[in-house]
Amino acid sequence: MSLLEYIYDTYFKPGQEHIDYVLQEQAKAGYINLLLPDLASRVPWVGLPDPDPEFIIPEEDTPISVYTGRTEHLKMPVFWMPLSLMNPHLLGVGTTGAGKSTLVKTMTIRMAREGVPNILFIDFIGEYARFVEYFMKGKVVRLGTEGNNINLLDLSSTHPRLRVEQTLSALSSELNLDNAPRQRNILRRAISKAYKDAGIPISEKSISRDFWAKYNKLSPTMKDVYNIIRDMMKEEDSGKFMVGSKGGRESSEGMLDKLEKYNHPPYDSITSKSTVNLEKILTNPGVLSIDLSGFPTEDMKIMTAIMLLHLQEQFMRTFPSNTGEIRTFIVIDEAWKLLKLKENNPLSVMAREARKYGLALLILSQRLKDSDNDLFSLFGTYVILNLTEAEDINYLKDSLNLTSREVTKIRNAKRGDAIISLKVSQQGQVRFWITVDPILSTDLIEIVFPEVPDLDSIIKEVSKIY
Repeated sequence: MSLLEYIYDTYFKPGQEHIDYVLQEQAKAGYINLLLPDLASRVPWVGLPDPDPEFIIPEEDTPISVYTGRTEHLKMPVFWMPLSLMNPHLLGVGTTGAGKSTLVKTMTIRMAREGVPNILFIDFIGEYARFVEYFMKGKVVRLGTEGNNINLLDLSSTHPRLRVEQTLSALSSELNLDNAPRQRNILRRAISKAYKDAGIPISEKSISRDFWAKYNKLSPTMKDVYNIIRDMMKEEDSGKFMVGSKGGRESSEGMLDKLEKYNHPPYDSITSKSTVNLEKILTNPGVLSIDLSGFPTEDMKIMTAIMLLHLQEQFMRTFPSNTGEIRTFIVIDEAWKLLKLKENNPLSVMAREARKYGLALLILSQRLKDSDNDLFSLFGTYVILNLTEAEDINYLKDSLNLTSREVTKIRNAKRGDAIISLKVSQQGQVRFWITVDPILSTDLIEIVFPEVPDLDSIIKEVSKIY
């Protein structure tokens, strides 16, 4: 038995009740800091060495420390400490079956135990509804189902002019507005006119609470916008209004064609008056899952998700954090379509400014191809599970400077195994291999402080053998 194996088996073997705090206490004594990572890094066949414990083992006063799993070689516990990193946001990537959902559930249930007051899931396929209700004792709002409509044009205490641009952002990708600037301008004019026709002034510079109390309930719908574009074309035919050139008329007709299906069931659940008060729900969500699986198309899910993020961004600015604490985690699985948005992406705004507003993102995706590079760079933690698509692996290899050995390991990773990259400084990152420990609410770690041998005692015991 080697010296390292003896020390590990005697003092750090997993399964002992006090393992986590044994490690923590020894880290404070300087023992692990000086010995274990140094030894791991000196063994040439180890590959990625285990990290310095200061990056994975919290102090007693660390504000948020989420136990996630264990390191590859010495099985040290890994605590995710988002406020200790350059950015508190996490991006997890992996193919179907790699363990992304397990990672999310494992981390969020421990976040709740850590005292994070608000955890908001934006759930595209309804995967987290039962988990939130039964394991986390939270709430689920199912949108798109019969009777649960949302109005994309709801003001929700947002300035009307800003709401126009946010709506264009939500519709842009799915209606292909980026490649149709005339249609974008026609839609902008029609939405602005819809607010004016509803009696909502859109040119007010400063808006008081009395404004919202009066006008929030008057918000028009996308059906009104459709009718306005149609009426604009009718007025042009009668000579009262000019859409513009022949190309302008064709653009108006194309815009009507794109909006037509949203006037009829089941697609009108985002173009009718809201039956759900999103402002009330999002202001203080607690543990909440917004289930988008009731919408009939992916397009509608994406539109709604972008709208929800814009609203959350607005509430974030309305209620800034003065303490630097994280008050809300936003969790989004299957988020690859949001990652590739390059203009007016609410995720980019949140990722840049979230720390001062007490917000953090936990984003999961199967794909990274075509992701916005600026947004990708704003995450402080990357969890890379099993990946097989060459384009996604090459994207990560270039972005994180992965070695060929690391790429091979990612391709062959078992479920729950991952490389973690922590951005600990502007230039530096700490990268290591981890096995996620999927402990749910019935099997959480007990926090105890046993009597721990000090460094001198360990050296004395070891010296008897060697």
